[in-house]
Amino acid sequence: MAVQLPAPHGLSKSALYITTEAPLQTTRLSQILQDNPLISQYHATSRPSLSKIHSTKVGDVEAQEHILRYQVPVAIARNDIGLIVIDSIAANYRAEFDRGDGNGNGKKKSAQALAERSKQLTHLGTYLRELARKHNIAIVTANQVLDRFTAATNVYDHASQPASQAVSHRSDSGNAQQTWVRQGNQERTMSDFVPDKISQGFDGFVLSSLDPLSFDHQQRFFTGWGDLPSAFSYPRSYHASNLKTPSLGLSWTNKLSARLVLLREPIYKPQDYVLGPGSDIAGWRRTVKVAFGQWCSDDNGDDGTEIEIWSGGIRALGGNVEVKEALKSKSG
Repeated sequence: MAVQLPAPHGLSKSALYITTEAPLQTTRLSQILQDNPLISQYHATSRPSLSKIHSTKVGDVEAQEHILRYQVPVAIARNDIGLIVIDSIAANYRAEFDRGDGNGNGKKKSAQALAERSKQLTHLGTYLRELARKHNIAIVTANQVLDRFTAATNVYDHASQPASQAVSHRSDSGNAQQTWVRQGNQERTMSDFVPDKISQGFDGFVLSSLDPLSFDHQQRFFTGWGDLPSAFSYPRSYHASNLKTPSLGLSWTNKLSARLVLLREPIYKPQDYVLGPGSDIAGWRRTVKVAFGQWCSDDNGDDGTEIEIWSGGIRALGGNVEVKEALKSKSG
């Protein structure tokens, strides 16, 4: 919608939505058209409309490749496209490569499939960057995520542990034992059990690898998950203990200009007992953060910017006032 608005809010151009999964939700777009205050202030002649949103669905990698390379450049010139959204970029590649050949040879061919997928992703990322640069348009891709499993036990169970607690972790080398002592909001490390600074982690992190050049160590800087210390006090420990890794791996990451991460964590009802928060969910807290970007700072706070999804689209919230009020009303 925003790309249709005149300057300075938009480009007065159309949008192209390419879906690999569910069709475009036009009912949601109509709701935004009706309730968004920025859109409603424009005259009907310059207001965004559904007629300027073009969409198509691709069902496999071959069709996706054909549409992107041959049909999209024609659509950009013919329909004055200023924004292309691909939702999601990972679906067809995961369906195509993350499986065996049907004869029990999945493991045997996994390395070959991964190499072929990385090659195709490199070509696709290079092509999309050149397409955006040539036509001066924005290309946004949605991506799926996978659960990340680390060698160290990084989860701090706030629901069952007292305020002062020692939590032990073993490095993947199996030779070093790390003990973190928690006193209120402070953490202290028993350095007698730590052979070096790397295994201890930086700024309170428990690392899954002793090698600072390993993928497990580096990925917390570009995934958007895992850049928070795992022993943070509730509720900031939620994403530190529920780590995710964006699909398509490092090959795709190296082709991106920026990565925005949308996070959602539960808001639990307050409990009177000393064991901490219960399991009853009163609501959800949503944030968006910059994992990395070429034109903006990624230092937007440990938790990112708190957002709200409403009938008019998406908007930022000021502090946690709205969350506290929502929690208060829902908990009675």
